Amino acid sequence: MTSIRTTRTGTLPRGGTPPRTSGTPLTPGTPVTPHPGFEEPPRIQVAGSPSLEGYARKRRELLEILNSFHSSGIQSEVELPQIVVLGSQSVGKSTLLELISGIKLPRNAGTCTRCPMECRLQNFPTWSCQLSIRVHRDAQGNILQEPTEVRFGDVLTNVNQVEQALRRAQAAILNPNVDYRNFFSDSNINNAQINGRALTFSEDCVCIHVKGPEVPDLYFYDLPGIIANVPDGSDVGDISLVENLARRYIERENCIILLVVSCETDFENQGAARLILNDPVLRERTVGVLTKVDKIDDPEDDMSQLANEYDENAAKWIDILKNKSIPLRNGWFAVRQPSQQELRRSSVRGGLSRTDALHIERQFFSTKEPWKSLSPRYQQRLGSSQLSENLSTILSNLVEQQLPSIQLGIAHSLHEVKNELRQMPQRHTDDPRGEVIKILCDFAKKISEHVKGLPPTFDQSYPSLMYAINGTYQTFRLEVHRTVPRFRPWKMTSIGHLPQGVLDGMTQMASQDDAEDGKGTLMHVDQVMDLARRSRTRELPGNYPYSVRETLIKEFTNHWNGLMSDCFETVEDILTAHVNMTLREHFANYTHGGMLDQVNAVIQQQIHKCVVSSKRRLDAQFEMECEHYTQNEPFFYTCREKYLTRYKSLFRESLQQDTILEKLLDCARMGEPLMLQTPFGAKVHAIITALDELGITGRQPIDLGKLLPNDNMDPALEIMAEVRAYFQVAYKRFSDVVPQIIDDKFVRAFGASLEVALHLMDVSTESCLKFLEEAPELKRRRQDLTQRKTRLEAAKDRLEKLFISTDSTSSPVSPSSSYRDVSDFTSPTLTETPIPLTRSSSRSTLTERVMGAFHM
Repeated sequence: MTSIRTTRTGTLPRGGTPPRTSGTPLTPGTPVTPHPGFEEPPRIQVAGSPSLEGYARKRRELLEILNSFHSSGIQSEVELPQIVVLGSQSVGKSTLLELISGIKLPRNAGTCTRCPMECRLQNFPTWSCQLSIRVHRDAQGNILQEPTEVRFGDVLTNVNQVEQALRRAQAAILNPNVDYRNFFSDSNINNAQINGRALTFSEDCVCIHVKGPEVPDLYFYDLPGIIANVPDGSDVGDISLVENLARRYIERENCIILLVVSCETDFENQGAARLILNDPVLRERTVGVLTKVDKIDDPEDDMSQLANEYDENAAKWIDILKNKSIPLRNGWFAVRQPSQQELRRSSVRGGLSRTDALHIERQFFSTKEPWKSLSPRYQQRLGSSQLSENLSTILSNLVEQQLPSIQLGIAHSLHEVKNELRQMPQRHTDDPRGEVIKILCDFAKKISEHVKGLPPTFDQSYPSLMYAINGTYQTFRLEVHRTVPRFRPWKMTSIGHLPQGVLDGMTQMASQDDAEDGKGTLMHVDQVMDLARRSRTRELPGNYPYSVRETLIKEFTNHWNGLMSDCFETVEDILTAHVNMTLREHFANYTHGGMLDQVNAVIQQQIHKCVVSSKRRLDAQFEMECEHYTQNEPFFYTCREKYLTRYKSLFRESLQQDTILEKLLDCARMGEPLMLQTPFGAKVHAIITALDELGITGRQPIDLGKLLPNDNMDPALEIMAEVRAYFQVAYKRFSDVVPQIIDDKFVRAFGASLEVALHLMDVSTESCLKFLEEAPELKRRRQDLTQRKTRLEAAKDRLEKLFISTDSTSSPVSPSSSYRDVSDFTSPTLTETPIPLTRSSSRSTLTERVMGAFHM
């Protein structure tokens, strides 16, 4: 960072006011362009009025609400306004906070604060202090779903006990592997077994809640000081760890940053300022404070060279205080902490009290140059009391501005908590049997609905049970159809003599009703004829045994048993998976007491029974299918005639007799008048007429094609036609009956038997109480949600009462009846406040919006 530069050429006269200086570049080549409102700090003048006193009460009420929210843990639900104290290592942050809070913080060489410290200060008639620790990770370093806050020791009533108690609390934070209760006393710190190396820094938090008559209403976080280096042997990563921790706090939009800068060290050497001053957004909500102002060397000889150097050095810090060289939206303050010599002297008398420290501070600023010569407007930016008063004002203004978003956040969180509680199983411990019976009946009803078939939905990620099973049935039908025998009504020797185009056309015609990717046995007419001849025993000439047809039928039925088993096993898997998924969903909250396991055992038992029964029935069906039987004569005859005509036609075509057949077909299409006009047609008509005279009536021209010579292949063609026709009958029957048996004996039977079996479960009171026992994680979740609900409802009621009282009273919310900015709230002792943080709406509109948040 480039050092602060001034443009004046003279020296600061003793007792005078330094001339104005120009802006100072914060990074090389980047000059500061002061905001119009930054050049001069907000003017502060002492005043008092009834309206200011009313505002003081209102401010305290707002800060009390903020305090109560933090005490109840509501900050884990919504982001609350807060002050974050940021500074480099050893700039006097701890001493400054001691002046503000009145408690002593741990001190040692180097970095004192090793973890964030949340300070809740509350004005109260009696003094007390309660410490807590809030952890965000478990002992293994895993991030917790919600931060856990526990009290650390008893309530302290002696201010001198706080420093050592804070040391113990910070030691507990830095040793997450050790039970925090081991650090309740100093002796336990020494005796605690440290499992592994203690942390150097932690993001977990020590919470300090201080009440007292001289304690201001304030709430802030004290962060570990920004470090530039680490001791030898330490982790270099601590540098970035501390800086990243600070960034996470200061980048929150509802955070007021208290930037602490020491006058003992050059400004450009203090890394904390770099985080703020290079970001215009952060500068908008930053309050600067100069510490160790007594460390600016004050030479005894005013005429010496040292005096000139002192004047120049002091002028730099005065320019910062006046918001000139390093302008901030809310300006700068200067404080003076007790020196080590003063602390040592006071230790003899029991320590330096906060009252004494503030008195010494006021005496310093009123008697020492250049502070005593500042104008009144800058005098009121000197001292810890002025700083804490203005911080309280800024914080209460921010609380007022954030109320709508806080209430909306509370309403949203409360809705989510209630919704999750509603989805949890309700516990009716007064009637455990009734609850268990209802749970079982609901599950049986749900399974029954799935078995019957649920109405369609647009959720494709959760297919219905019957949709999945019907898909299996469809696949089964297609697989059975693929076993169709692939008869080819031409000789194998014809393949080499026929043109490929003719052969392709014949193949397409022969497989017209077959499956596209059929896998049945491929047989030509001469192969079938050879099988028929070899099957003859003592039959008369021209007769062939029925066993030929049986052999060809078994060629496809032998595949059906495996296809049937595959179909059933697939349906079994689908039903089992669907029922198990429904089981897990329905009994998700009843795993600990054994109800899920008990119901699962009943389900597996019923599935097994239905499987045995279904397989027995399916095996019987397949055995009947092997008997080759049908009473569906009309369909069988129709198919046989269709295939016989087709096969004979294709066979004639393979013998190249297709010309005569084509002419016969043409005659059939022409009709009698046109047919008589052609020589061929006249001859065909004469033959049909002669057949009619012989008493053979009803013949068509195409029937004459059967009289063509067939090379003695008619028996084979007839066998092929009968076997193919029977496949049509049997395949349709089998692919229909098998799904029907599975549906009736397995799917429906399971749904019916499960309901009966569930009613036979042991539902004694003792068993039901065990069934309803919640799992530890579910019990903890319910307790957490109930506690969150209580916190959120209390916060909701508190804010509702605030706005109801605001609307019903005539006392003003702020010193003026209307305001544009949050910072129009004025300090009860000051007539002018810091420059506003952000805009806010009118009070009436704000109240309406906030009250509506809980009733939308």
